[in-house]
Amino acid sequence: MRKQRQAQRGGTFLGIVIGVVLGLGVALAVAVYVTKVPVPFLNRNAGRNADQDAAEAQKNRDWNPNSALAGKNGAVRPPPGASGTVGAAAGVTPPQPASTAVAPVGLSLIHI
Repeated sequence: MRKQRQAQRGGTFLGIVIGVVLGLGVALAVAVYVTKVPVPFLNRNAGRNADQDAAEAQKNRDWNPNSALAGKNGAVRPPPGASGTVGAAAGVTPPQPASTAVAPVGLSLIHI
């Protein structure tokens, strides 16, 4: 017995087109959902005054992001005028390397 071969319908191109259309539909649905959902953690009724802004600025100025790494005894903070350079004494300039002249390399050395 021979089985009759059924003719295929569609093909690769039709599958790609259907996949693109379905993908765009899902992307559109997600975009509409995201734009319509209310934004969490947003308090529209709360106003800020100058006292709150000054208190937050003071808190941010004194904030040390590495305080958790300091340990139990705490770390010594450098004075506000510290330069941040390590191993260099104040007022001492490091020695400068001697300048050496290097002949340019290029077309000027090639004679035709």
